[in-house]
Amino acid sequence: MNKGEYTSGFTVKAASTKLGKVYVVPTGTAREITETEQVQVGSAEVMAATAVTIPILPEADRLTEGSSYMLYAIDQAGNVSLASPSIFTVDRLAPSLGEAEQEGEAGWRNGGNRRAVRCEKR
Repeated sequence: MNKGEYTSGFTVKAASTKLGKVYVVPTGTAREITETEQVQVGSAEVMAATAVTIPILPEADRLTEGSSYMLYAIDQAGNVSLASPSIFTVDRLAPSLGEAEQEGEAGWRNGGNRRAVRCEKR
């Protein structure tokens, strides 16, 4: 998930083999109903073998920079699925550049002196 998706929100599509609910949770969440419901960042009711769209709203306190998220499905009997693989990771930080220098004889010079350039995010 990038900065633009974080700002405007985005969706995740998921399906289950049984009637119940699908949850988007931080990777590593225990396979347990109460914890899944407490830490979920998105969920949707699901019908068997039918894909649902789960909205992920931009909530700074629920989505953690650098964290990955996965899915659990819980059927009406309270059975919890195995965890899905990671479906997205929050990455809102832009890269920054270190020092850069023109190489070769045709480089930019000021009075014969070579200039180093530092590029940083503002």
